[in-house]
Amino acid sequence: MLKPALQLRLGQQLTMTPQLQQAIKLLQLPVLELQAQVQLALESNVMLEVEDEESQELTPLEQEQAVDQAPDADEGTREEEVSVEMVDPWDDTSIPAGEKRTNDDDDRPLEFADEAERDLHQHLIWQLETSPLDPRQVWIGEAIIDALNDDGYLTESLADILASLTTDLPVTMDEVEQILAYVQTFDPAGIGARSGIQSAMLAQLGLTGPPTIIEGKRGFLKVFADLVEPEEITRDLGREFKIMRIWFKLYPCVATVQGVIYTLTKLIEEHRFGADDVEEIRVGISETSLSHGGAIYEPHDVASAQFSLPFSLAIRLLKNDNDLSFYMDPKLWTDPRVLALAKKVKSYADPNAKKDQNYNTTMEVKLTNGKTYKAFEPYPPGSPLNMVSRDVLRAKFRKMARTVLTDERIDRLIEAVDRLEICNDAAQLIPLLVK
Repeated sequence: MLKPALQLRLGQQLTMTPQLQQAIKLLQLPVLELQAQVQLALESNVMLEVEDEESQELTPLEQEQAVDQAPDADEGTREEEVSVEMVDPWDDTSIPAGEKRTNDDDDRPLEFADEAERDLHQHLIWQLETSPLDPRQVWIGEAIIDALNDDGYLTESLADILASLTTDLPVTMDEVEQILAYVQTFDPAGIGARSGIQSAMLAQLGLTGPPTIIEGKRGFLKVFADLVEPEEITRDLGREFKIMRIWFKLYPCVATVQGVIYTLTKLIEEHRFGADDVEEIRVGISETSLSHGGAIYEPHDVASAQFSLPFSLAIRLLKNDNDLSFYMDPKLWTDPRVLALAKKVKSYADPNAKKDQNYNTTMEVKLTNGKTYKAFEPYPPGSPLNMVSRDVLRAKFRKMARTVLTDERIDRLIEAVDRLEICNDAAQLIPLLVK
């Protein structure tokens, strides 16, 4: 009789990554061919450069001192006769007496180390173990961290990571992608990067995108509009500058939800009700906005949380804020109170929300005491027809930048941007942006 059972097995696997294959290939080359390969790489990749090692010449006095300080040959012989057992504090197992440690570790490049002298892998594992994830999610996160190279880049495909996990327990690709998105928020910034590197390497090899990426049947224009007029892209080119109509999003979510959050916020401030008082929220938005996230009631990752209209309104009622950390918290994605409140949001396509009114919001909030409040917002705050003040924009920037920069650095950066029109070189801003 067959019985279901769980098994946990440990094993080692050598994966021939592109870096390892390249290293093996280069090690087999003669010196002249190796030099030719290096020169070819330098000529074909503008991101590579030769690092000149400056040789330091010693004065006669320094040479004499170096000779005096050199160990005597007989003394060195006596030292070799002394056997001392050293224990590596980073090694899990001590080396028995009489066995010699290889010198492979001495040739390894210096790795990331934090204040506690942890390398990059240990630093990431420490963040993972102190996160609010459950044991299963931590287990998936460890597999993802193990797939990172010494620089923190994800060198294995998600399919390979999934395959290594499913040998022990059933895991879905959605779970792997969800935990990867969470690991990518770890310190230092850029951990788990993959898509940008792949795109840059493919572009370097000559791969180009589809020629109709903008106006094609599945291009960007079709994503955002039913009626497509490509000629509008080049209309008044050089005379009218679209940057003057740029949007500033006040909330860390998709643009189609900005006005909805703002409308609910105004109703809460005016009528003073909370999450427990709400019986139903009806939201009238454009058909495009409805298709973007009106039907996402249970987000499964950061992106779906930021697209979800019901989720955004639920955390606004429960947390009195729409901070980025709420969208990135996996616990909130499945929180019973958040999901129950999200199900009270009913979205519908407003026939009046078209063309210039594509982002307007009609809202009706029905409370448990029988009262009903209505509001209409034609333009989201931060949009060209409803611009916010500089103080509001500065407050948002300070809130977001404070997670990585000091207040003094933020003040200097704001001052530099305010004087950008008299700045001779925008590159002067880069040092202010470095952590």
